[in-house]
Amino acid sequence: MSDYSVATNFAAKDSLPSGNASKAVLGADISAELAAIATMSSTKEDKVNKNANSGYAGLDASARLTAALFPAFTGDVTTTAGGIATTIGAATVTLAKMANLAANSIIGNNTGSPAVPLALTGAQVLALLSSGGMSVPGGAFTPNVALTFNTTTTAVNCALSNVFTLAMTANITAFPNFTNPGDGQTIVIFITQDGTGNRTITWPANFKWAGGTPGVLSTAASAVDMLGATYRSATSSWHATLNKAYA
Repeated sequence: MSDYSVATNFAAKDSLPSGNASKAVLGADISAELAAIATMSSTKEDKVNKNANSGYAGLDASARLTAALFPAFTGDVTTTAGGIATTIGAATVTLAKMANLAANSIIGNNTGSPAVPLALTGAQVLALLSSGGMSVPGGAFTPNVALTFNTTTTAVNCALSNVFTLAMTANITAFPNFTNPGDGQTIVIFITQDGTGNRTITWPANFKWAGGTPGVLSTAASAVDMLGATYRSATSSWHATLNKAYA
């Protein structure tokens, strides 16, 4: 969009003395001025085109477009033509358009009052579910986790399951303390003798047995015993029982 630029300074010509050749106004000077005016005029918008189709949009006193000039928006966010109030329709925004969640988290609210949804960790979800008790309709199960046998470092990660299996191939002389137990968590370990039998386990010091007598494994080859133990965080101890010789 061009502005008008003066090509000939006519006032300067007026100040020249008579007889000065430059004082004369030539037809070329006039033509140059008219051409500059024509160029300026051809690139300016006519006021009649303000807010008209194929024209230009006028701004309000705050240098903003007026609501009446807005078309209707479509998509996830919609508006009505001639208005600027936006609406997000029900069931229009997909999960793919949400902000990314932290790994291994779910959306929830554990604040105890209405709040913006949060990305809860697994531990926070468990705490939330257990805060008011949890009822599981129908069946619930925990997949068995096979323990890696070692005579001194057989590891039991209680965060992986509540049910474990252990195949004995020698005596375990130092069964380690269980890791990641939860207060009140009960675990079960199915312990199977190998073909030789007579394998033994030295239980952890924080195992508490009914009557104070530690359980003793079945000695027969291929015998299956079931160890059950419930953890108490107040005493950092496991209350254990051993059911023996399952056929």
